[in-house]
Parts: sequence; C-alpha cells; structure tokens
Amino acid sequence: SNVINPFTLLDGKLTQLLTERGNSATERIDRCAEATVIVRPAVIGEEQALFLTASVRNVRSSGNLNRIRLAVAFEKESADSQEILFSFGQPRLDGISSLGGTGILQPGGSFTAEWRILTNPRLRLTKDSVYQANVLLSFENSLTGQISTQRLDTTP
Repeated sequence: SNVINPFTLLDGKLTQLLTERGNSATERIDRCAEATVIVRPAVIGEEQALFLTASVRNVRSSGNLNRIRLAVAFEKESADSQEILFSFGQPRLDGISSLGGTGILQPGGSFTAEWRILTNPRLRLTKDSVYQANVLLSFENSLTGQISTQRLDTTP
C-alpha cells in the first residue's frame, strides 16, 4: 500500500528591507528595496505542487537596480530529514523580463516571480521531512556600481 507521509516547508510572509553597506564602517546603510517571499501551501504530500512567490520593490527615488538575479533552492532543516528532489519550472514573471542577470528594476518599480515546484514522484517518503526555501537576490546599484547579494527570509 502507498502511504503518503506529508513533509513541510516553512511558510511565511515577511516583508524584508534590503540594504547596501557603504565602503567603510563610517558610511551609512542605504535602504534600497523591499522583498516578500511566500511559500504555499506549508504542508504537502507526495506528488503535490507547492508555489513560491517572491516580490521585490525598488524603494529608491533615483537609481536603478541592475543585473537582477534571483535563485531558489531547498535545504533540509535537519540531517535526518529524508532526501527529496524538487523540480522547478520556469518562473512566471511580472514586472521584469529576466532573473538571470539582465533584469532592471527602475526607481519605485517592482516585480513578482512565481514558481510551481513539484517533488520527484518516484521517491516515496517514509517519514515527515522539513525543508527551508532559500531565496538569493543579487543586484547592482546603478549609482555606485556596487553588487549586493542577499538571502530573502521565508519565515516570520
């Protein structure tokens, strides 16, 4: 008999302020963007889909965020969690043309990216497993040329 053991992904809706540090300890931190990441549903069973939505807004009044990259990966919360393979399709994009390093976000502009993510249907779960979604955002400040890479939180 096929036993479906659900595994959980940490779910959260948290708007995170993204900043850039100056070149020295005396320079102020520059608030440049806001980001929200939502993973839903929080619990899924075998062969069920989950959706990860990332929204980013440039909060500056001047200066683009250039060369935008957004990457998603899943990491086990504990070493005894069962290995699960995730399959990502191409994200649905709104407000940006690419997340591969060519995207540009103008002042006040925003974008949303949504992935439909599946688990490998050939792997059967034998226990509950907890995974954390890791979302990395990278961009270049058009005013300074500084590149910033930041992890976006997915839990409150």
